[in-house]
Amino acid sequence: MDPLLPVLEILDTSVPVERQQCMLRASKEAKAAQGKSLSVNKLLREPKTAYREAKKRCHIDNPTEAQYLGQLVLTFGWYFGRSFKWLIENDVGYIKYVLDRHLEETQDPKRKTPINDGWLKDSLMSYVTLFPPVSCHLEVNVDRAIYGQGQFKSFTFFEMWSWYSLHKRHQADPQAGSEQERKKARDAHAAVKQWLLKKEGDITTKSLKRFRVYILEKEKSQSGAARPAATPSSAAAAAAAATPSPSEAEGTG
Repeated sequence: MDPLLPVLEILDTSVPVERQQCMLRASKEAKAAQGKSLSVNKLLREPKTAYREAKKRCHIDNPTEAQYLGQLVLTFGWYFGRSFKWLIENDVGYIKYVLDRHLEETQDPKRKTPINDGWLKDSLMSYVTLFPPVSCHLEVNVDRAIYGQGQFKSFTFFEMWSWYSLHKRHQADPQAGSEQERKKARDAHAAVKQWLLKKEGDITTKSLKRFRVYILEKEKSQSGAARPAATPSSAAAAAAAATPSPSEAEGTG
């Protein structure tokens, strides 16, 4: 194991590697570190010198992007002075908060002033993108966020939406799709519907609350466009890579 690469806290290791996601909640170490700043050399506050120092801290020749970006140090927020590698190992939820907000700021047409530590947040985005179990949690990647429940625990949000929508098409056309497709679409519809029928306050995990909002937004968009969001063939293709398991899975918390 490369000591320069992070050890990710995976929620469910039984799903395929490409469908795994990290836990969002902060570790005990992170909770203890919140608000307790570490001293930071002024060289780490400027892009050119910060990158140079990060590469030096790897103590190897020609470190990879994943290796040296992990050595960059936070100069803002709760974990001031901690490295990117430490952060990705200890509080993915905070990463999501910072980067979701950063993307909103960069895309705000009314913003006239530079973003504080913008280069460092851009670097954090580049680092996180190298680790799909982390980047799948970002709002910009919400389509590929993992549902994580029951027989559909390895399905993405978009795949759940596609199968959910497909069931409605099957109801309109009883001859559409194979029996296997119809059953999967029917089961997915029931799985999604249970969250839509709940009040947001009755859902205990952030991931499932976001899933509920995702489906509601899709339905609103579909209704406004007056056309279906998925066809039988596209839904089948979207979920082809997922291998559902009959066992139950916990939410991300």
